[in-house]
Amino acid sequence: MAFSRPFLSYQGVKTLCLALVVEALLLAGMAALLLSAAPVHQEKPPAVLQLSLKDLDIPSPVLEPQPEPAPTPKPPEPEPVKKPPEPEKPPEPVAVPPPPVPKPKPKPVPEKVKTTPATQQVSPSASTADSAFAEAEQAAAAAAAAQAQSKQSADLLDAYRSRVNAAIQAAVNCPLAAQNMGMSGQTKVHFDLTDGVQSNATVATTSKRPMLDTAALAAVQNALYPAPPKEFAGQLKTMSVLVVLNCAN
Repeated sequence: MAFSRPFLSYQGVKTLCLALVVEALLLAGMAALLLSAAPVHQEKPPAVLQLSLKDLDIPSPVLEPQPEPAPTPKPPEPEPVKKPPEPEKPPEPVAVPPPPVPKPKPKPVPEKVKTTPATQQVSPSASTADSAFAEAEQAAAAAAAAQAQSKQSADLLDAYRSRVNAAIQAAVNCPLAAQNMGMSGQTKVHFDLTDGVQSNATVATTSKRPMLDTAALAAVQNALYPAPPKEFAGQLKTMSVLVVLNCAN
């Protein structure tokens, strides 16, 4: 019986050996049966079939080739160390000739100044007294000028008040009822006046007759005021005027 020899693994080889052993046992059994059926002329001891695994040509298992290990990469060669550039040699100093020493100039001879003796010296105490006296005179003159200006302003204001009072009296209008009753009285009115325009008129002292007080306020509000002097232009002046109402005539 011919056997092929394929490449088998170890487990396949073991199975093949067991099959051969079983087949050999079957053949031995069949031979024993045949021998027992034939006439026996002489008893012979039964032949013993000895099989050994050594007689079998069992192929040795083929090991799969192991992959060769990958070659270890060679480490990169170190870069050559660059030599630092040699420092440049400093230029050799050039000898500079020393500057020429200037010759000293001759010093000018100072001219002699003739001094004349002072004929008269002013003492410090006398000078201080004179300046104090001059300041006192200036202060007195300034005070006199301010006083004169103040008196002039007061005179101008009095004259302006008289003109304002005349304008108010010209604007008085007695009520018809006061005329019929023959009323008369005086009412003092306070008000502000700026460039001929009045404001804030109020009764300061009543005439004890409301009808006359109302007529006095109306006269202050309706009067035609004269323009102030140029010294009082743009200034607010507070006026207090006594309005006379004689409605008996």
